[in-house]
Amino acid sequence: MASREVLALLEFYESVAEEKRIRISLHGEGRIHGDRLMFRRAVGNLLSNALRYVPERGALGVELS
Repeated sequence: MASREVLALLEFYESVAEEKRIRISLHGEGRIHGDRLMFRRAVGNLLSNALRYVPERGALGVELS
């Protein structure tokens, strides 16, 4: 399931989010129809960029469908 993969990535980036006091929310579920590793790489890149540019004390939402 996609939510399991995203949760694992959110745990990885949790310290960065806490340091900047960014709230992260995850909504929905989904299935991965393709390479799981490439999915993780793509979502990891998105999360990394989002955490870099979301202002301190901001919020980051991840929506799966």
